[in-house]
Amino acid sequence: FRLLHTWRSRMQRLHVALLVAGSSAAALLLGLSHRSRRMLRDELKIQRQAQKWMTRHDSWNLVMLGSLNLTQVGWWCGIVHGGLALRGIFAAEVGYLIADAGWILIVPCCVPARVWPTLLLHHMAAIFAAPVAVGRPVLMRHLLRCWVVELQSWNHIAARRLQSKSLERINKPLFVLTRVVGWPLAYLAYAHERQQLPSEVLVTQAPGRLHVPLSFAHLLLYGLMLVWGRRLLFARNSSSANGDKKHNDGEVNDGPSS
Repeated sequence: FRLLHTWRSRMQRLHVALLVAGSSAAALLLGLSHRSRRMLRDELKIQRQAQKWMTRHDSWNLVMLGSLNLTQVGWWCGIVHGGLALRGIFAAEVGYLIADAGWILIVPCCVPARVWPTLLLHHMAAIFAAPVAVGRPVLMRHLLRCWVVELQSWNHIAARRLQSKSLERINKPLFVLTRVVGWPLAYLAYAHERQQLPSEVLVTQAPGRLHVPLSFAHLLLYGLMLVWGRRLLFARNSSSANGDKKHNDGEVNDGPSS
């Protein structure tokens, strides 16, 4: 976490330097005074680096995550099925994770500082686990089941971005349903499917050398979700809850799929 915080601070300083350099050049061309240039730099540091990047990141997630969620619902309901659909959805979800992790890594201010390390850790754990599942339908289906947590991720972002009281009211129950309950159930479904495999298929589809680290990663991500849940669900009092709301708004905006 210390290394992640160091990386975040360095990237933020780089973004500020680039913005300041650009704004100074523009200001000189426009003939603005030194005081005006300083005010312009301050505004760019505060607004353009933080709020605009957060807004863009939210918009990206509303579109991309929403599209993937709709596809997932079709797969869960059996509307979308077959090996080709499985591989296509799997590739799309892994691609989203890589793109989003890259965004978070390169532009740290696109998410709240408080959740940046755990969110990045969550994405990287899922990305490193993804190659293990390639060509193994049992493990690919496991990823698609685990995507259930992203329903709450999208709702969380939409409630914040759209200022929807209705979405905000269902956010906590949806967190419990998809993350606290749904995530372990997804693992139990995978474990049951693995147990039903014939021994000759098991050694190629989900052998112990893959099953053990995958199970550990699943447990690690569940621990992260419990950390997020503690902050989201157990505010000590109304004043602290209101004070933390700005932080909590970004806490679960990209859950696991990770």
